[in-house]
Amino acid sequence: MTIIQMKYCVDCGWLIEASSHPEEYERGRQAIEHHLETGHYVRSGDGVGRAAESTVEYETK
Repeated sequence: MTIIQMKYCVDCGWLIEASSHPEEYERGRQAIEHHLETGHYVRSGDGVGRAAESTVEYETK
């Protein structure tokens, strides 16, 4: 199982990393919160400048 190290916004500079928030659950919760507040797309990455294969985009309806 691969642990996603960071989540980032494709629309602004928002970013959350494992170094500051070690719990994957917390990073996911904050990513969803960012999307709900801004409507921006949030992606997951491995921390080396490329998106992980399991990238998820949240979209408002």
